[in-house]
Amino acid sequence: MPASAKRSRLVAAAKALIHRHGYYATTLADIAHAAKVPLGNVYYYFKTKADIAEAAIGDYRRWFTDMLTQLDELPHPEQRIAGFLDIPLVHLTQYASNGCPIGSLCQEFGKSEGALLRRIAAILSDQVMWIAEQFRLLNHADPQADALDFIARLQGSILLAQSLGKKNILAAAIQRLRRDVLK
Repeated sequence: MPASAKRSRLVAAAKALIHRHGYYATTLADIAHAAKVPLGNVYYYFKTKADIAEAAIGDYRRWFTDMLTQLDELPHPEQRIAGFLDIPLVHLTQYASNGCPIGSLCQEFGKSEGALLRRIAAILSDQVMWIAEQFRLLNHADPQADALDFIARLQGSILLAQSLGKKNILAAAIQRLRRDVLK
């Protein structure tokens, strides 16, 4: 098996396990087992657990950058925002069970992992900037403040849906965001 395939499996397993159980509750042995890679091989690719977290964050960043690039191809800001709101709907069950992978890591790393927090929080910051640009194109009076409110409402509804185990909370919040933002 090519080395890149093993590394990719390790990162995918790390993302899934960390999203489900959290960074601190997930061990390198758990990741190796889920990726079907001997534990000793993990150290060939990642010297520390933080290194595998960095790789997972990089993977999330690439995914969101690609997603925003695809949304930028839509002709109108309203369509782009609607497409952005489709992301959590596609992952509704997963988000209601485990939270947003980005938001969850921000919460977890916010308590002790400064460098990892800055890396994962940059993805949220990119989202705020992208939403602010859509609001600017829609002639909002304060696109930055509106974008912060938008992301806070979305992340908060994901947290509530997960905490209370009710995906309808998230679905309803997205519907309200659509109504409020895409008047």
